[in-house]
Amino acid sequence: MTTVSEMVQKMCLEAHQNTLCEHLSGGNRRKLSTALALIGDPDVILLDEPSTGVDVGARRFLWDVIGDVRQRGHALVLTSHSMEECEVLCTRLTIMVNGQLRCLGTPTQLKAKYGGGYTLMVKALLSKELDSCNKIRDFIATNLPQASLTEESVGLFRYGLGSRGSDGAADWEVPLASIFETFERATKEGGELHGCVSDYTLSQTSLEEVFLHFSNTAMASECNAV
Repeated sequence: MTTVSEMVQKMCLEAHQNTLCEHLSGGNRRKLSTALALIGDPDVILLDEPSTGVDVGARRFLWDVIGDVRQRGHALVLTSHSMEECEVLCTRLTIMVNGQLRCLGTPTQLKAKYGGGYTLMVKALLSKELDSCNKIRDFIATNLPQASLTEESVGLFRYGLGSRGSDGAADWEVPLASIFETFERATKEGGELHGCVSDYTLSQTSLEEVFLHFSNTAMASECNAV
């Protein structure tokens, strides 16, 4: 099997191998571009936003191919505006703002150092009999006074838990086990929130929030300079 045939098969482009590039869909063009970058089995591969403009299925396919290349020992350098893509593919990443590299580390390290702690999301069970939303607000205000409400929409509450200073140090330690225990106890039969909560999640800050942290800092600096 020739190199071209092998790459066509690997990228699932058999049905389009006799089609001119200009007539390919956006997803298939991205596959073709990735295939061209991989021909010759180079040690270092440069990819510029490899999954931009493609549908969900094609994006996942490209991520699987790129991830397989990385696992085989090749060095990958890619640029992307998708924080989800960076989290899936990158072992180390840097964030550039206004042409300057502002940080360098693994996704976990950057989220731990520059993130805003944790996010608590609570979805209320809406009913005429129970004033679920007010009960949730009062419960969190009483049991988690450190939590700050950042978003509320149609019974969905988003709270910020913990924040970090400019040195990356946490203002307070989030008692994760205690938070889970508190909600499990409150949502059980006889608890304060029984019948009020559909579900809840507690998650670490996202890479997108880290990126926004640097973007907002840069914007604030520009405003102060003016």
